[in-house]
Amino acid sequence: MAVAGGVRLPARSAAPVWSRRVIEWALFGVLLVVLVIVFIQHARQLQARAELAAFKTTLGTLRSTLVVDHLQRQARNPGQAVAPEQRNPFQLLQRLPVNYAGENVQPDGAPRAPGSWVYDRNCVCIGYTPLFPQVFESASGDSALWFRIVGVAGPPGLAAKEAYVWLNECIQ
Repeated sequence: MAVAGGVRLPARSAAPVWSRRVIEWALFGVLLVVLVIVFIQHARQLQARAELAAFKTTLGTLRSTLVVDHLQRQARNPGQAVAPEQRNPFQLLQRLPVNYAGENVQPDGAPRAPGSWVYDRNCVCIGYTPLFPQVFESASGDSALWFRIVGVAGPPGLAAKEAYVWLNECIQ
């Protein structure tokens, strides 16, 4: 015991390594890590849903643009059959999507980068590669969604080359 100013102080014992305070901070750290992991998972799921919504919007815009172009050409030549043009539907848009990568020139046919649209002249189709491939499935195992430009009698449209499932939604 130490003596300070005539008062005896009890001897200090060595603090245990795993004191209550250390355990509290360790539990707090573990809880924080778990919360961050859950937040990241939810953020990725939200990003995947936002990407799907943007994909559907662009696909719908391209489909509408093909129909409007067909109707405009039909209005210029009333009474005559208008043959569908096999051209890049992105060229019909007033503004290209920011993630449009251009015409596909790669030999394997895959779009250039995840999250980008391409037009393939060889198959007369458009393609899109999702940013989050883990939430996307195709019947052939392809990493991209491909849509052929179709239409013989009437306005052209975009038809999926195969069955696609994205976030448990069937894409056609």
